[in-house]
This record gives sequence, structure tokens and C-alpha cells, in this order.
Amino acid sequence: MRKLVRREPILFGAAILAGAAFVLDRLALAPAWEARERVKCEIALKERQLGQDRQILRERTRIEHDYALLTHPAGKDRSHGMNALLGEIESLARRNGVSLIDIKPQPPHLNSSKGASVSILTESAWEPLARFIYQVYESPQLLQVERASLHRKNEDTAILQGQLLIGAAGL
Repeated sequence: MRKLVRREPILFGAAILAGAAFVLDRLALAPAWEARERVKCEIALKERQLGQDRQILRERTRIEHDYALLTHPAGKDRSHGMNALLGEIESLARRNGVSLIDIKPQPPHLNSSKGASVSILTESAWEPLARFIYQVYESPQLLQVERASLHRKNEDTAILQGQLLIGAAGL
């Protein structure tokens, strides 16, 4: 029986040590570990949001730069703007298979937009003309169709004649 008595203080000390380790783990280490993991997740989320915000700022500065070029073209006179407009309309028509019969620049006081505008007379089938009009709106020069008049060339054909007034979007 004497051996049991000697072992009891050792077992009691080991039980106290195990209990203290358990309490230390549950009350101090586990909450600290969870808080550390939560902070790491929050940091990762904030870094992801920061990356998205930086991308938005880069896009914003690019858009502001492009807008500034459109509203205040440095060193470009009115004839250069008209030449760019005519060139853009001709290239869009060529790409879409639309025949330009007549093209006339319009004086600024006759159109409703603030920029240059052009009156064109076209001939084509419906689908190429629709693609042309769509791409006018998608143009990097911010063009828009201000007025359009379409009618068939002949009763027997599917060819349309269109008279369009195209101008730069009012800024």
C-alpha cells in the first residue's frame, strides 16, 4: 500500500498539470488563435477590396483622360474634328458594306449637337445598315444618329435608301 501513497502526489500533480493545460488552451490559446485567424481573413478581404478599388481608380483616371481629350482637344481645330468624323463614318460604312451615296458636313447652327455633324445618304440591305447604325453608337468618338429617314429604293428590291444625320454626342 505504501507504493500507492507515493504515486498519489505524482498522479495528483499530473492531473492538475493536465487540467491547467486544458484550461489554458480553452481560455487563452484557442481564443487568441481564433482571433488571429479572423484578423488574417479580414486582412485578405481588405487586400482584395483594395485591389478592386485600385483597378476602379485606374479605370477612372483613364476615362477622365479620354473624356478630357474629347472635350478639350489640345491643338485640334474644327476642320481636324470634321475630318476625323468623316473618316470614322466612311470606315464604319466600308466595314459594314453600306454604300455612301452622298456625304455633307453640316454647319454648326443647323444641328442640335454641340459638335460637328454630317448628313449622309446611304444604300444597302437592312442588316448591314442596322450594323452600321449600331457601330455608330459604339464608336470611340461618341457619335450618335440624330435623325434617320429610311425607305425602300424600289418596290421590288430589299435595298434601303437612308438619310442620316450623324453627329458627336453633346457633352
